[in-house]
Amino acid sequence: DWLGVVLSGIGLFCVVFGLQEASTHDWGVIVGPVSVGSLLVVGVCFLVAFVVWQWFNPNEPLMPLKLFGDRNFSVANLAIALVGLTSVATPYPLMMWAQQARGLTPLAAALMNAPAAVVTLVVSNWTGRLVNQVHPRYLTVIGALVWSGSLLATAHFLDMTTPVWVPIATMTLTGAAGSLVFSPLSSSATANLPPMRAGAGSGVYNSTRQVGSVLGSALIATVMSALLLAHVGSEPGQEEAIPETAREGIAAAMSTTLLLPAASIFLVAVIACFLERPQHQRLALEARKKA
Repeated sequence: DWLGVVLSGIGLFCVVFGLQEASTHDWGVIVGPVSVGSLLVVGVCFLVAFVVWQWFNPNEPLMPLKLFGDRNFSVANLAIALVGLTSVATPYPLMMWAQQARGLTPLAAALMNAPAAVVTLVVSNWTGRLVNQVHPRYLTVIGALVWSGSLLATAHFLDMTTPVWVPIATMTLTGAAGSLVFSPLSSSATANLPPMRAGAGSGVYNSTRQVGSVLGSALIATVMSALLLAHVGSEPGQEEAIPETAREGIAAAMSTTLLLPAASIFLVAVIACFLERPQHQRLALEARKKA
């Protein structure tokens, strides 16, 4: 499906590049007649054309739209795009706060993520066993709400006075919450698909997650730049000595920036309410009732 590749590639390029350049060019002209608004409009038009082509393509479409006839597949894809956005958008403001506001070294800042990674490693084994037993709606909603709450708590403590271990502790909760979100979503996405479509479904699902991640990186860069300009007046350079007043502004900007991934993962909790129990779980429940 070369036409599908071209349409989706151009569409995503225009949307992502437009979002990334929005703050730099104040949502105005980038070069010549090309503006941020025109790039976004062109990108959306190409993506619409891509979807239309996928519908009418008589051969092997890049994204078979029939897959979205399954409710769980549609819900899981929408949710995983937002999960991808959240996962990519979270580290940027944290690292900026740790290094440029609190003066941590790059290594120390990176190690802030270690506790959450360890918790994910431990909890994933437990949640993996729950996936086939518990309704995916319950696991995903609980995980997304805990994730959102931990990000809101972290944003509250991104200042110049709170000990660094406090946001590390609140971020550790995201490790456990992520385990409750990723497993049920990935399982639900393809659980009800016929075997001949499971491969295509898995490919679309993973591509959707990556698209969400790409859009997340573009959005968070735009939001961070805008908030830094509002609180500091400019984006601080890596090699510059940052005055104390600027550090306070950076901390305030990063605290507000973290609200974007918090809102994104909260939407996952709302979307997950529409998940249905997979067919294999229903059959297992019926068998237990008969027994």
